[in-house]
Amino acid sequence: MRSTIVKANTGQTNTPLSNTVPSNPFSTRCFQPGVIPYHFGARGSLGELMRRADQPGYCWLIVGPHGTGKSTLLHQLHREAVESIRSDTAVLHCLRGRRATTYRETQDWPLVGSAEWMFVDGFEQLPLWRRIRMVAQVRRRGVRCIATSHRMHFGFQSLWNTVVDPTVEHYVLTQLLSEHPRATLEAALSSEEWRESRLRHGPNVRESLFDMYDWWQKHETGYSERTSDPSRSNS
Repeated sequence: MRSTIVKANTGQTNTPLSNTVPSNPFSTRCFQPGVIPYHFGARGSLGELMRRADQPGYCWLIVGPHGTGKSTLLHQLHREAVESIRSDTAVLHCLRGRRATTYRETQDWPLVGSAEWMFVDGFEQLPLWRRIRMVAQVRRRGVRCIATSHRMHFGFQSLWNTVVDPTVEHYVLTQLLSEHPRATLEAALSSEEWRESRLRHGPNVRESLFDMYDWWQKHETGYSERTSDPSRSNS
């Protein structure tokens, strides 16, 4: 995920944020769904949710605002289902960012088929008629269905509500910066960029991670320029 390029001289006063200069840990690929495990804290566990959802013919929703970990949790539940049963009976449909404009475009969207488990990321992207049809198929065929949405929908029961608090924020940054010194994490958490971004985006921690991409570039690039300046190295 990250490549080590340059080793830092920790004996200098211009010590970088990390002992190595990696690729940016705030790149999208570093926190896309499934990369960082979902943080339950003391509220529950993956096993508890799987046991609760293991009811044929039931539709469950993971509900929460943008950027609070709904897709992360769904992908983790899907992976758990794949590992515990035959992989061809657990189907994952990712609809985030997709919206159909014609009937034909919806024909390849969530089809129950022979699935025992069906996971739908972005249920609200489906047109109303398709939502109704999917719920009816799930009930008729005894499929276990888990979906993500920003609000509750008819025919679904609540499985989990995603929330973001300081503990979750600290956990996410700790995961992203796990290969770096503790000082790097502390610098990120105490940075003006992080504080302002959290105030601006509220529960949406994903947008704050996007913002921190520039913070990392600025600090790491600044260190690289300082250490490569001959006038500084000879002083």
